[in-house]
Amino acid sequence: MHSPDADSARRLLLAGLWIYPVKSCGGYDVSSAQVSPRTGLIGDREWVMLTPDGRQAWMGEFHRMALIRVRNDCDGLVLSARSMEDFLVPFDSPRQACTVKMWNDIDKRTETFAADDAGTAVSEWIQTAIGQPFRLARLGREALERQALLPLHVVSMASWRELNRRLALIGQPPVEIERFRANLIVDEVGEQLPPFAEEAFESIRWQRSQLGQPVVTTHESLCVRCVIPNIELTTANVEREPLALIAAMSRERGLREPTFGFNGAARAAGQLERGMLGFATF
Repeated sequence: MHSPDADSARRLLLAGLWIYPVKSCGGYDVSSAQVSPRTGLIGDREWVMLTPDGRQAWMGEFHRMALIRVRNDCDGLVLSARSMEDFLVPFDSPRQACTVKMWNDIDKRTETFAADDAGTAVSEWIQTAIGQPFRLARLGREALERQALLPLHVVSMASWRELNRRLALIGQPPVEIERFRANLIVDEVGEQLPPFAEEAFESIRWQRSQLGQPVVTTHESLCVRCVIPNIELTTANVEREPLALIAAMSRERGLREPTFGFNGAARAAGQLERGMLGFATF
């Protein structure tokens, strides 16, 4: 059945769908993904790297994490890095129980969750790849559904294009949209989507067909940016842009913090597919 509010809502295209299996490492684009209201895209950020003292490692502190790309394969988790053979971590391989310390940015405190250590062999591969003595761990259900989790990250191509236009005006090269680590990349359909219009979205109703079951994603909070977009993806060098310009453009919109994209969630379980039409409400 045709959505009753589709004619009045802004039409969108789901132009990109990305999963990042290991938090703060590179991810991969997919044609479809299952989504859960509690955890976001299935397979997304279900693993973390641990520092020797058990903290979740973060690309903002350890920039070379950007050099490791990860994908989910039918046989397991596949880690890749330049000049190295891929490393496969079978999903069903035996693991040692461990704990991980994770920062709760809502309550401003550290929380501890159960996880499973993926073993010494992959830790040695990580050490060789980026020079850090990290362990790889798969998070347990409590961590995957923690209160501080922001399940879906959404950015628009209109905002990305405007950012790159402004970068060009100050003599800076464009940045890849992948630097923003979005799960959902949305684009305009028909009428041009103004830059940063997504900040006012209340929800997006994604529809595969008139007979298909829609998936509704909601806007939970604006995404305040840290240094990660400044990390160059092939060298892990930290640059000044685009964060400085994002901050300036945010102030132009009356925002006090550097903001780009928003954090959302799904109202119910379902399937998202690249190329789906969406109807955004304000």
